[in-house]
Amino acid sequence: MLYRLDAGRLRHRVSVQAPQLSTPGQMGDAAEVFQTIEGLSMVPAEIEWLDGRKLLAAQQVHAEATVTVLVRFDPRITQKCRLLTDNGHTLYPVASTPDTLERWITLSCKEHP
Repeated sequence: MLYRLDAGRLRHRVSVQAPQLSTPGQMGDAAEVFQTIEGLSMVPAEIEWLDGRKLLAAQQVHAEATVTVLVRFDPRITQKCRLLTDNGHTLYPVASTPDTLERWITLSCKEHP
């Protein structure tokens, strides 16, 4: 269990965005756009890119996962959200696993090409 984290483990920053429907256009169609969730802009996170053995093991459970992200728990973070990293990557969660005390959440993500 992660009750405390070592200093420096959450060295990355991510912004969590949730999908919103845009206002309908002239044809009546509404597009899905992402907006940053209030209070979840540039939050500390641990980003671990999976490679080799870890990627093979992760793909047995989640076929699309290529990266894991650890952030502090927030009930607004769901698999419908997307994460923007501090170095320009766009990540989409395929699975989320909160710890038993809901202090941390681990997101298995795929990178948007």
